[in-house]
Amino acid sequence: MANLDFFATRTDHEALIRFLFGSTNIRIFESYSESGRELREFRSFEELTAAFDVGADLAGSGSAVLLQLWSPGSSELPSTPADVGGTPSATESTARA
Repeated sequence: MANLDFFATRTDHEALIRFLFGSTNIRIFESYSESGRELREFRSFEELTAAFDVGADLAGSGSAVLLQLWSPGSSELPSTPADVGGTPSATESTARA
């Protein structure tokens, strides 16, 4: 899957996301789920902003929202652990700064 970094303000993100939902068949998923949870699919800009502070970088540290965009015409939907009878799992980091 191709990777694209999109650096923009919230207004620019909103315009792009609304275009994708309104003019394409793109489906948008989070890249990584919270520990022990399934990946979330976002079906609107409002759903996305309820989960993430899109376009905000108040500290100037380059905060990011990592998403995966998938087009049904490009391939089959990739599997998740639940799709193949598994359970989502993650290793909690124990590293300390």
